[in-house]
Amino acid sequence: MPSPSLLRRLKERKLVQWTLAYLAGAWVVFQAVEVMAEPWGILPALQRAVHILLVVGLFITLVFAWYHGEKGRQRVSGPELLMVAALLVVAGVALTLLGSQDEGFSPVALEGDDRPGIAVFPCENWSPDPGDAYFASGIHDEILLRLSKISGLRSIGRESMEWYRDNPMPMRQVAQELGVSFLGECSVLKDVERNQIRLTFQLLDGNTGTQIWADNYDEDLSVRGIFDIHSDVARRVAQAVGAALTPEERVRIRSAPTNSPEAYQYYLRGREAVRRRSSSDIQGAFGFFEAALREDDDFAEAHAGLADAWIHRGWEEADTAYFRRAREAAERAIAMDSLLAEAHTSKAYALLFGEWDWDGPEGSFQTAIRLDPNNPEAHHWYGEYLSAIGRFDAGVRETSLALEMDPLAPAVVCDQGSALEFAGRIQEAVSFYEQCLGLAPTWWAPYASLILTYPLIGREADALRVLEQTIQLFGSSDDLASWESLSEMEDFQAVLLRTLAFLEDRRGSGSLFLRKSYFLAVLHVLAGQPNEAFEHLEAAVNERHPALAKTVMGRPSLGPIRDDPRFRQILRRMGLEG
Repeated sequence: MPSPSLLRRLKERKLVQWTLAYLAGAWVVFQAVEVMAEPWGILPALQRAVHILLVVGLFITLVFAWYHGEKGRQRVSGPELLMVAALLVVAGVALTLLGSQDEGFSPVALEGDDRPGIAVFPCENWSPDPGDAYFASGIHDEILLRLSKISGLRSIGRESMEWYRDNPMPMRQVAQELGVSFLGECSVLKDVERNQIRLTFQLLDGNTGTQIWADNYDEDLSVRGIFDIHSDVARRVAQAVGAALTPEERVRIRSAPTNSPEAYQYYLRGREAVRRRSSSDIQGAFGFFEAALREDDDFAEAHAGLADAWIHRGWEEADTAYFRRAREAAERAIAMDSLLAEAHTSKAYALLFGEWDWDGPEGSFQTAIRLDPNNPEAHHWYGEYLSAIGRFDAGVRETSLALEMDPLAPAVVCDQGSALEFAGRIQEAVSFYEQCLGLAPTWWAPYASLILTYPLIGREADALRVLEQTIQLFGSSDDLASWESLSEMEDFQAVLLRTLAFLEDRRGSGSLFLRKSYFLAVLHVLAGQPNEAFEHLEAAVNERHPALAKTVMGRPSLGPIRDDPRFRQILRRMGLEG
């Protein structure tokens, strides 16, 4: 009979053997879960559960190894069962605690959209130079761009997040208003002397404000280093919220658009200038994008940025030649990178307004949305296109999608109003125009829309009030000196006739946007002067005014003249009727 010391040695050896074998197997399982988490979309909670079970399994293995160390004792005894049951209870408690922690992370989806949603606040500029704010803004843009390319995730656009930055409120309220369960915060430190960038990012539970994960990224101030940060943040966000990445999306979020740090810096400055939208900023944007292209002429994103600058100039000058230049820049970008969604979007928009192409844009818009399903601009401009060609209900649906993605972007809010107006839902449209006016009180578009829409629902006095505000805000100094109060006028049409006389008399001077032919035409319709209205519509066609292309099919204010043969002739000249 073996001595007690021999039995102990046998048990100890068996214990070591079982332990080593288990640890080897557990390591393989652990690595497999880590590797397959992203492509298989394994949720973080499930990964943590596997880790806990592996730890519990180690203790169970130790129990069995000890009790089965002596040859011949192969059945499970009562004490073993009690120990295993106790260990399983511990594992159950741990998993329950994890589950309760994850309850706050469940997505708060908008109706019909069960994807997890995230909103990332603009990155704070922690660089010593305040002038590097453009760089922090560009980093925020690039993170949002990569998140928007993930079809299993719903991300909020930058303009809404800028509004919350300027109008701070509790995080829980932000998450509830935006319909998201996750919030992101970031800061950027650009250290030129050390040629380094540090980005700090944290993902928060929108319901409780608790941190889900956070990390500091330190990289060389190179394009590759910066884009490695963007890609890793997007990948980890997707993994944390349970949004699986397709193979195509994994490739897209890792791509770097240029190898030139100088070109990239100019590009970020150009994008920042376009966002500010003033005439001087747009002029500056051209210089930045052209400088970027001098550094790297194959920089597709810089060509796409140039296209957007031309689009803004086209609206500012009401000149379709600028839209044609936008199309050329967008096509160059697509030739270099056919997967660049923003270039397809700009090309489609330029075709619509630069060439009055009523068929070509649709394919480009659909390509852009397939490549970047969360891009609010693609849905927004596609909605404009659908309304412009008379598919009004489809236009409402598309602009509604853009509104979900960027609900506080003034242009999106205003064009949601336009889509509703053209679909005959006037009261709803007015509500959106009023909201847009509150968001952008120095932008002309909501004023113009309210002037033309208030009369349709019997609010002529409000139309006159906004008309007077418009002349005060956007008129030249000569306009303001000549303008008299409308408060004493007796009725709406009398005021319109007086206004038209004022505008016609001063049409060649100042900078008042209301002097444009298209707007004057609609005012003449409202004033009951169809002949004068057609005179201005003909001039708008000759000018190829972009507002005419956008609204001639749907604007209810033009209703009184739609049956006139002259109106059908206008449509034929525009290619909208055979």
